[in-house]
Amino acid sequence: MGLTLGLAGTFLIHGAVNGRTLGSAHASVSDTSPVSNTSLMAQPATSDPTASESMTTHDSGTAELIARNAKYQANHNDGAGPADSVRWADRTASSPLVLIAPHATTQTRDGKRKPADLYTGGITEIVADRVGASSLTTTGKVSDWNKDWSTRDDEFTRIIDSLPDNAVIVEIHGMKDSSLNEPVSVGTGDEPSESTDAIVGALQQEFDGHVSQDKFTAESGYTVTDYLQKKGHSALQIELNRTLRDPKSGQAGQTLDHLTHAFSKAADQFPQLSTRPEADGEDRLPHLM
Repeated sequence: MGLTLGLAGTFLIHGAVNGRTLGSAHASVSDTSPVSNTSLMAQPATSDPTASESMTTHDSGTAELIARNAKYQANHNDGAGPADSVRWADRTASSPLVLIAPHATTQTRDGKRKPADLYTGGITEIVADRVGASSLTTTGKVSDWNKDWSTRDDEFTRIIDSLPDNAVIVEIHGMKDSSLNEPVSVGTGDEPSESTDAIVGALQQEFDGHVSQDKFTAESGYTVTDYLQKKGHSALQIELNRTLRDPKSGQAGQTLDHLTHAFSKAADQFPQLSTRPEADGEDRLPHLM
């Protein structure tokens, strides 16, 4: 049983807000390109209906990822939007889970161009839609802000500053295949919570234990996880290697499924919508089904 799609949400891109009804097969998003039949991968013949259904799910997910990620890869991965623009699908009224791809597009750091974490924008969108979570992604090149959050005056920062106290935030990042021995890495920062521990456990199950929990070498001051934990939020960071993200590898569809299942499994440890997530002493929903 997974998270229920929210009854209503707000979709914002480049400052425009559109009402959107969720949980409907007919819901549409104005910035998402439709998935064409020609994008679908060919299906090998099989006599196992279960295997065929699973493969179809993976392959259609891959096609959707290619279509959705096009706006992030536009302009040499600077994104289709203006500088510092974002895509914000707000479902915080119906789910505490917020998925964020802060590096879906390129950024400038210390005066130098930092490459985008390819496909994290599309992955974040798709998984959030599947589980009824909010999603925040960069859609334009991110300006240099020198690791000092107090100097930031952009839509991305305004949105995360306004998240409800109960929000459970998950950053989705990319890493090189050679970065670690495992294809997935998670960082729970200095303040792990019951919710983030549940997500880590579910990820371990979904990826058959191939999840590293080694401390990241990145400067913590730059991360959304560190910033939001210091504000009292429950937050963690997930790093996916290139093979898991790239549709060309043939594994991207499975990655979407694994992440979807992991967040759904962890949902019984998410807080009630009216409370702040804490490690102990909190009444929690029996399950977000």
